[in-house]
Amino acid sequence: MGLRGEFSRLNRLIHTTEKMTQPSWRQGLARTVAEAALEQIALSFERERDPWDRPWKRSLRAQLEQGQTLSDTGRLRRSFTYRANDRGFIVGTNVRYAAIHQYGGVIRPKRAKYLRFRLAGGSGKRKGGRGRWVQTERVVIPARPFVPEPRLSPRWEQAFADAAQRYFQAP
Repeated sequence: MGLRGEFSRLNRLIHTTEKMTQPSWRQGLARTVAEAALEQIALSFERERDPWDRPWKRSLRAQLEQGQTLSDTGRLRRSFTYRANDRGFIVGTNVRYAAIHQYGGVIRPKRAKYLRFRLAGGSGKRKGGRGRWVQTERVVIPARPFVPEPRLSPRWEQAFADAAQRYFQAP
């Protein structure tokens, strides 16, 4: 007596399981999920919302110029990259001021009694010199997270699951 039947699905499962043991396959999965993370960061900037879809507090510059919060020059928005290997991935930026926007904080002068800077204003970027000068002892920057910490948000979890599913189903 022998076992008979259609084994193509079982053979595909065996083949996929064998592929999963290969470092190059795992690195490809890590790259796919990392790219989904970059898409989620871009979505936060586009929608001006944190990873849990709560709106960011609108910045004074965005209010004065009818622009977007955290998108004056676009430098921060475009700076995110990733590194992936067969054990996982890391997403990051080399823009120094990213942390103050992710976590919030207070900026105080280091060598003077006051901070002095030009506010946004007019129709151009604040570097155009159209806003008025202000002087203050500190500036409070509210947290406007673009990366979920310490745990993934539901939106990010779904994006990662969808990306992994597409990768698993690829030939």
